Amino acid sequence: MLQKNARLQWLIPTGKNNISPRGARFSTVAKFDQQGDNWTEDAWSLVVQPVAWPDDRGEQDVFVQFLSASAPHGFLLKGSKFELHEGAKVIAVGMMT
Repeated sequence: MLQKNARLQWLIPTGKNNISPRGARFSTVAKFDQQGDNWTEDAWSLVVQPVAWPDDRGEQDVFVQFLSASAPHGFLLKGSKFELHEGAKVIAVGMMT
């Protein structure tokens, strides 16, 4: 599966000495703008790999890819927006770059 570039804005504390609040590579559920209100019925997980440290504003460049090969890869087109979730909590918002 191909990694794509994205930019995250963390909505949780990033810490000064952490590559990201969730580690060097992690997977979590993502909600894409293309999905409707019932997105949880057809949710997809993203694997996120930071490529730079978060800046002072909590913004961070990352590589993303879907966890599943059968995911809707068209969601990862440049300009697509998404949210990263932990349960009902949004932990970051992102855009494909």
